[in-house]
Amino acid sequence: DFCKLLRSSGIFCLQETKSNLFLPGYRCFNKLRKNSKSGGLCVGLARDLAKQWKVYEIQTGSDDILAVQLSTGAFDVPLLIVNVYDSPQHSSYKKHRSHETDSTLETLLAFLIGHSASEIFICGDFNARTGPLNHHIIDFEDDIGDITSPPKTGNPQLATRATRDTSPPNSRGNKLLNLISREILPPWTC
Repeated sequence: DFCKLLRSSGIFCLQETKSNLFLPGYRCFNKLRKNSKSGGLCVGLARDLAKQWKVYEIQTGSDDILAVQLSTGAFDVPLLIVNVYDSPQHSSYKKHRSHETDSTLETLLAFLIGHSASEIFICGDFNARTGPLNHHIIDFEDDIGDITSPPKTGNPQLATRATRDTSPPNSRGNKLLNLISREILPPWTC
């Protein structure tokens, strides 16, 4: 049972919800696309957990990125939960939005650079194929670079990315791996 699975977690993130979701015992943050029946995001927090924190939604500038910040007070390190849904490249939604200059990943990167939370949890459906690219976390020293360029290979002594994806990488996969390798994200990301 799907609801039983959701209730087994204190926090859940869903993509492609297509409507607002509500689950008894949870505080749910929903985001739907304007003028579209596709997409949709939800971050759910168990009410007993939500009572322990100040919880609020952060504006991201995108219908496809939902950010919820949790903090306990003025001197703690806030946790930012970022839930992303990036439609397939050739979907009708993307075709209708072809006039937009920034991709969902570029919008995500701009949002993360402009946000001050030091603990960030990013999840979602990026529709990105990374395949068996041998990609390592690397330190770019204040240069976030261009996420559209092919991924750079880092120091092999650093943690190697683990993946089950055996299909050939696509351009989104390269962009996603480059976003992950930027120093704005924690070094354990992959």
